Amino acid sequence: MARRLGRVVAYRAGWRIYMPGHGYIYSHRGVPFTDRRNAQAVLDSIRTRAMRDPVDVVVEEFRAPRRAEHTVEQWAERFLDDFRHRVERYERSTNTLAEYERWAADHWKPLFERTVFELDRSHIHEYLATLAMRGLHVNTIAKVLGGLHRLLTFVHERTPKRLGFVIPDFPRSSRIRHHPRVVSLEVQDRILAAVPADRRGIFLALRLGLRPGEARALDVADYDFVRRLLDVKHGMQGQGHSARRGPTKEQTRRVVEVDAELQAWIAKYVEPAMRLEGSPLFRHPRARRRMGSTDRWTMSSLEYEWRRACNAAGIAGLRLYEGTKHTSASAAVRAGVSLYAVQRALGHRDARSTELYAQLEPVVPAAIFRPTLRHDRFGADLVQHPRRGPQAPGIKGRKWRPQRDSNPCYRLERAMS
Repeated sequence: MARRLGRVVAYRAGWRIYMPGHGYIYSHRGVPFTDRRNAQAVLDSIRTRAMRDPVDVVVEEFRAPRRAEHTVEQWAERFLDDFRHRVERYERSTNTLAEYERWAADHWKPLFERTVFELDRSHIHEYLATLAMRGLHVNTIAKVLGGLHRLLTFVHERTPKRLGFVIPDFPRSSRIRHHPRVVSLEVQDRILAAVPADRRGIFLALRLGLRPGEARALDVADYDFVRRLLDVKHGMQGQGHSARRGPTKEQTRRVVEVDAELQAWIAKYVEPAMRLEGSPLFRHPRARRRMGSTDRWTMSSLEYEWRRACNAAGIAGLRLYEGTKHTSASAAVRAGVSLYAVQRALGHRDARSTELYAQLEPVVPAAIFRPTLRHDRFGADLVQHPRRGPQAPGIKGRKWRPQRDSNPCYRLERAMS
């Protein structure tokens, strides 16, 4: 009986499936039937399922969901509302929310009229070509595609399994890796010396690997005056005066020991009694007080003060991150500190971020390609073998190799590990 259930009939410019007692099925996963073979294949699937399940349940599973409820635009609104609730619970960053809102208002619009059930690989490739024609940077395109994939993952987690939603395959998007500019520690000290003494404290903390948001969020109570330790567990959720004080970017906590220069600055400009007032550790001495604002530094004031100090020191085009965090991390790695120790000091969850920030010496030694041979390993000069290369006298069939400790390649590899 189930093998003769329903039939395919013509409908306008396409086809539809007529199910006696259950109405018509016009599409599958939101895609209308334009070919009789597609409609017949869906009907065969319904007949196969109807042999073991009730017919009304099977038909409801194959019936297309309502279009207005499952457009990309509607799901984008639900995704943003859920993300806003996560921001209120300090689970996500306000900067990430601002990016999603900007992409939804501009970059995701070409897909708003489609349903999430009809999206396939061809639509994603067409959308990628549309973004490329707009002249966007390749890194921006990669980030927009990543946000769209996160949106469809949100849909997949919240749609019933019976609707059969599948995230389409996304093409691989290329990225241009950013190589930050780093300077020497002498140049860094020269720039910090150009900052006025009463404003220098927060920049002394930034060169210890703190993020600007973490340094801005430090209170006097977060500093141990006896052991000279900073308890880094908060970060500013935003860049302006109205930014909230929440968890750090990676939602981690670490203790940072201050150096002698920062300890002397805190002893001069910060009183221990201020911890009872909940005052920020680094106060902007000339901050413009607004309603509900504090004396905390903002990102714009930090960047302005850094640019002014760079111009006074004769250094042009050096950004705040590059001159503080990147420079200190790169100097630590070049000095022999392991990447794992630098990763823990910077508060990175992924070691790839540490590899990006802590750049090694950009100059490649020539000894990598022309390693120096040691002639005194066996107490005699080496004999040149016609096929095996340099050989030690009296040892047959064994190719001489320099000691690993004397090999420049091994020393560089050990410094990078």
